Amino acid sequence: MFDKFADLVVRRYKHILVIWIIVLIFAVPLSQKVRDVVVYEETGGVPDDMESKIAAKLIEEKFPTSMSNSSVIIVIEGDNVTDEQTRDYLLAIDDNLETRLKYVDSFFSVYTAYQVALNYTIRTLYPQLLDTEKNFTLFSQLIYASPYSYIEAYNLTYPNVKSVSYNIYMVPSLYLNSFLQLGDEVPIDTRNALASNATWTAIECTIDTSNEMQVYLMSNYLNMFNMSWTSSFNETSPSYLPNDTLPQERAQNITNIVAPKVFSFENPTTTETLVMSQVFNSLNISNWNDERTLMSIASNMANETSWNAISSMLSAMGIEYLTMLSGYHTQFHRCFLTTISDLSYDINLTPSQRAKICIDKVAPAFFGFDVSKSVQDNIFAQITYLSWASYSIYTFGNETISRSLCINFISQISSLSQTFLNDIYNLILTSNIHSFENRVSALIDEIIRNGTIDTYPVQIPSQYLSKLVSKDRVTTIVNIGFSKPADDTEIQKNVARLRTLLSELKKESGANVKTYVTGGAALNADQEEESKKDNLLVEPITVILIIVLISIFFISFVTPIIPLFNAGIAFVIAQAVIFIVGSLIADIHYSVLTLMFTMILAAGSDYSIFIIARYREERVEGKNREDAVRTALTWAGESIATSGATVMIGLGALSLMSFKMVRTLGLCLAMGVGVALLVSLTLLPSCILLLGNRIFWPSNKKWKADSDFAKERREKLQAHKGYFSRSAQFSIKNAKVITATCIILTLPALYGILSLETSYDFIGTMPDTESKKGIERLSEGFGAGNIMPTYIVVTIPESIMNDNGSYETKYIYALEEICIAIESVDNVERVLGPSRPLGFPINFSDAKEVMQYSSDIKKCIGNDNKTILLTVILVDEPFTRRSMDTMPALRDKIRDAKNDIEYLKDAKFYLGGSTASMKDIEDLTFRDFRQVAIIVAIGIFLVLLSVLRSVMIPLRLIFTIMLSITWTLALTMLVFQTIINMPVIWLMPLVLFVILMGLGMDYDIFLCTRIREEVLKGKSDEEAIMTAVERTGGIITICGAIMAGAFGSMMLSHMGLTQEFGFGLGVAILLDATVVRIYLVPAIMVLLKRWNWWMPFGLQRVEREELREKKEVEK
Repeated sequence: MFDKFADLVVRRYKHILVIWIIVLIFAVPLSQKVRDVVVYEETGGVPDDMESKIAAKLIEEKFPTSMSNSSVIIVIEGDNVTDEQTRDYLLAIDDNLETRLKYVDSFFSVYTAYQVALNYTIRTLYPQLLDTEKNFTLFSQLIYASPYSYIEAYNLTYPNVKSVSYNIYMVPSLYLNSFLQLGDEVPIDTRNALASNATWTAIECTIDTSNEMQVYLMSNYLNMFNMSWTSSFNETSPSYLPNDTLPQERAQNITNIVAPKVFSFENPTTTETLVMSQVFNSLNISNWNDERTLMSIASNMANETSWNAISSMLSAMGIEYLTMLSGYHTQFHRCFLTTISDLSYDINLTPSQRAKICIDKVAPAFFGFDVSKSVQDNIFAQITYLSWASYSIYTFGNETISRSLCINFISQISSLSQTFLNDIYNLILTSNIHSFENRVSALIDEIIRNGTIDTYPVQIPSQYLSKLVSKDRVTTIVNIGFSKPADDTEIQKNVARLRTLLSELKKESGANVKTYVTGGAALNADQEEESKKDNLLVEPITVILIIVLISIFFISFVTPIIPLFNAGIAFVIAQAVIFIVGSLIADIHYSVLTLMFTMILAAGSDYSIFIIARYREERVEGKNREDAVRTALTWAGESIATSGATVMIGLGALSLMSFKMVRTLGLCLAMGVGVALLVSLTLLPSCILLLGNRIFWPSNKKWKADSDFAKERREKLQAHKGYFSRSAQFSIKNAKVITATCIILTLPALYGILSLETSYDFIGTMPDTESKKGIERLSEGFGAGNIMPTYIVVTIPESIMNDNGSYETKYIYALEEICIAIESVDNVERVLGPSRPLGFPINFSDAKEVMQYSSDIKKCIGNDNKTILLTVILVDEPFTRRSMDTMPALRDKIRDAKNDIEYLKDAKFYLGGSTASMKDIEDLTFRDFRQVAIIVAIGIFLVLLSVLRSVMIPLRLIFTIMLSITWTLALTMLVFQTIINMPVIWLMPLVLFVILMGLGMDYDIFLCTRIREEVLKGKSDEEAIMTAVERTGGIITICGAIMAGAFGSMMLSHMGLTQEFGFGLGVAILLDATVVRIYLVPAIMVLLKRWNWWMPFGLQRVEREELREKKEVEK
């Protein structure tokens, strides 16, 4: 097959050159875009049907306002991050963020939390202050308005009552007294006349005689009274009264007749006449001048008058308050009458004093407060008590008192300072909403900028504060969210811009702090930057190494250019292929580019050296250019094609895995090796045919068949001199010892591998970038589990919100049971959810407490009100073995708890977050790896079986490569985990196994095909092995050195994962080229002898001489 392929290449090499030029023209533009499809996250690419992926999608869909597309975290360290300088520094960051960064979605620091708390408090308290002030004013009116109106009416009424009683009863009283003083011995007519004259004399002494109206009224009243009195003794008069009628009765009777006529209140129509009638009807000749009687009359009149005034004035209060006030007014009136009628009360008490006595007696019982307690049992009683104690009958409703009472009251029940409440009170709520908003913002800004977290009037819960400021106050964090994903170019630039901004502001503020920009976007940016640095460091070193080694081996300056030229073309084309894969299939992990470059350069160089070296050997043997190329392609081409096929099978098998990172890694590397193989088999021979021996300049003449150098080389090989001859002889002679030693050395290595505990912490393998240091500081300050929480997304069949905006408590309490169950799981520190938004349960029967945490509760509820987010904070870091093992424990606990809760039986739970994603990836990868390992082993076996036509050689190849892998993994574990103290990433052994299963067979296949070639020429196994090792030893060694050096250069990377890959691959290749292929393989093949080429059914490709002789005899 390959002889025909070789003939085609030799005949059509110019066409091949043209074809590769055309392919290169199309590939170059695409290769320039390869970084557009590169990602720097480690847990991406989880299959869509995995639980953690479903959880992530639900979070993104149902909680869009809670999660930014990407974010960075600023970790700030100092002696005291709550001091004024650090405060100013953080506020300056917030002030400058919008102008310096793009696509900023959110900014959150400890001061943002206080701003939110202040804003909520102000907006909550402002109406409460107004309402409370109104309540104090209202209750002051309820308690004091009625007594005030009563006293005012009384003070107006009492003089009138007294005046009316004086006007009505003074004349009759004076007349009666004068009449009684004259005695019965005076004739009645004389007695009446004298009484009349004495009365007028007394009246003149008591009235203002200059007031003609009053003189006329009194004179007229006396005349009419005297006439009626005199007539009452005349039997013929209608007003006659019997002579035995008592004078008092006669006087009262005459008064009843005369007074209404004189004062015109017989049919009262005016207020004045009504008052006169009421007073007249309430008094008599005996008590008209009694003070208590007059006060009682005035009180009754004031009761009616004041109630009418109050009910009219306070009608806007509504019937409920008026009914209550009516009862209170009635009780007050009764009490006031008691203070008048009860002789135990001093007659000289003023109306205000009497009112105070009655208020103090009636109000407590009526309004339900206890005057003996300064703190009442409920808010209603407290407000009424304070209203009673703080106002008076003349100060009720006073705005100053109401405001002072309101502020003192709110301050006591809320523990907020009176100064802060005064500031809130001073916010004038106008019709212009923007004016109010500006006033609120200005007040909050003033408070924040002039205080510290210890002096702010509103304090956030300690559980919440501990998320933003460490307990020792040496670390605080700021979270900045962006509206674009972390891999967006502008977001990557934002990280650099932010670091520059922080440096500038730190100098301006004088804050003595250290800052670290970390988080998803910063980690991505730093990894990309480190990856670029790695490429700039690794690539030139790899190229220089290859140039030096090839130059030494071929004693030429030109020869190294040929493999590098071919590898460069292969790499450009491979990058174009990667771009296509990344655009159409899946994003490409950043490690693929470095591995791709190194693998193409190493494998491509190996393939080129195999062909160039064989070409040189054939030229030394005397063949012309075309025949030498034909022979090289026939034998070395078959070898590298077989080797390339095994590498592609090994890498291609990775593309069958479910984890996208590994899948694209395998797919891209397999295609890259395929491109390198195709270039080596077509472009390289075409270049050799074009250039001839000039590729060996300046030693091109040495490789001519008739040169002294060539003759000397042939003689040396024939004499079996040199290192590789001696190594072959040693292997043949000590085959059993070498084989046994290798197997014995494998046992402790195998034990170490089986006891190896790999790590899932990709961040731990990162270089000491700012973002990694930030993660470390974050872990130290806030606990390892807070870095990347675990999320549990719960979907319930009904809305958790009622139509009136309240919460459906049956689900709240059911979810709290789930939280309690989760907290009982080992390694769980705390759980957050709707029932415990800050990590501790809240009382949903307390409306005030629910309102206080309302914004935090809503963050746990999705936009459909049917999706709930529970956040689980672990004790350990998210990627420790303990944390990984916590995931299945959580799933089991949730399943058991759910089945015991009636309202959650139909609910669905999805475990998400970085730890859950990594656990899903681990389970998925190890499940897939078992299948991949089988596929790789069978695939490679079948390829080798078909090419070599031997059963034992493929099995032996797999056996020896497994030994190499075992030794390599053991050394990797020893160096990185024990010496360097860097965790061995779980992915590394898997990928190393697959890559080495293919790539590690290169030299074995090359050696075996040469041994087979020598056997076909009729040599014995020992002779064939000796010749093959002599002829290929140098080539394998130089190729091994190049490939090991190429992979080893990856250890110069700053990325831990790349270092591990580089070390593992480099050591494996080095062991393979210097130990396994030079010593172990010859030893095993010597022991197997004819079984090396055994193949059933007569299909073996190597036909032994004795078998051929037997066939000849049979013929």
